[in-house]
Amino acid sequence: EFLICCYNVILHQATFAEGNDSDSELATHPLQFFLASRVANGLTCAMLFLAIPSLRQHLWALRKVKRRFFATAFLGECLSMTGVCLVTFSYSGFYEPSVVNAVEGGLQ
Repeated sequence: EFLICCYNVILHQATFAEGNDSDSELATHPLQFFLASRVANGLTCAMLFLAIPSLRQHLWALRKVKRRFFATAFLGECLSMTGVCLVTFSYSGFYEPSVVNAVEGGLQ
């Protein structure tokens, strides 16, 4: 929950420009923030799997898993990614996050 809170604070700071007009040029579009955060998340996971030997062993063990399980997991990740994308756009669309928190709670 703490990391989600940190993510939302960074999202808010990145997508809402406060102050004068020069700040509005620095505001990031929600899609840019979403893509950057997903790429950073993927790179972090890749670095962890490369750096930690036990994780590499688990990665190689995945060769024994049937394709239908991978397809199901991929579908679940796509649905999760869609949810994260919706929440990202929702937080960027409303200045008051309590509106989005209520909707997000309803979706869960």
